[in-house]
Amino acid sequence: MHKNKLKEKLLNGNRVIGCDLTFSSPFVAELIAEVGFDFMIINCEYSPVSDDQAEHMIRAAFARDLIPLAAVRHEADYYGCRRLLDRGAMGIVMPSVRSAEDAQRFVEACKFVPDGNRDQCGWIQTNDFGLHRTPKEYSQFANQETLCIALCENKESIDCIDQIAAVPGIDIVWIGAGNLSAELGWPGQETMDKIVSEMATKISNQGKIVGAATRYGNIDQLDKDNINFAVTIAHDQLKQAFLKYLEPFKTKDPSNNG
Repeated sequence: MHKNKLKEKLLNGNRVIGCDLTFSSPFVAELIAEVGFDFMIINCEYSPVSDDQAEHMIRAAFARDLIPLAAVRHEADYYGCRRLLDRGAMGIVMPSVRSAEDAQRFVEACKFVPDGNRDQCGWIQTNDFGLHRTPKEYSQFANQETLCIALCENKESIDCIDQIAAVPGIDIVWIGAGNLSAELGWPGQETMDKIVSEMATKISNQGKIVGAATRYGNIDQLDKDNINFAVTIAHDQLKQAFLKYLEPFKTKDPSNNG
């Protein structure tokens, strides 16, 4: 298992920016590393990415010094945490964390004894097949380096966000504003900005990292809400790049084709 440079950056107060991938592509994993992203999230919730495909993407990320994280397939997918961690993911995103109890179960699924109940297997590839660390040493190291990212995207989480953030072992609380807005009946940008800011303040007050999705470089909003775990969506950025590239072709007067 590798040292988690992403966690180190966050603990030093630095902002990190990552890319959420909803398709299987080791090629793209290498590309986003080379353009300068700090991490990628293999999104198994919104994609058909298999465990084997995720493993290939994780290897590609490590080859380019990119930290690979993974989102499990569904709410309360605690077994999925172990599967993806055993394949090399350096952290897990758990969707729809609605309460402190949800957060506690999530942490326990990601951590070995005494911090959790993740099944022990000291000779797997993430421990270099048991050649360099004992199972106990590996357990301690993995517990220290694994990031637990609680995605709070349901209205139930709003009133207990400080309790979720207070759970030991939760490193990052990602405010899922899109789904929150839908559950609240699409109240409008001004109202959502206020809700997100209030949630972000409570998370920060618990000493935890605030996370959020960012689409088009809204740095002022990230600064205002102390959001240091910023995520962009790969296919959204590809869409914008393609539209920008095609714009002059689509708007050119066909009578001027020479």
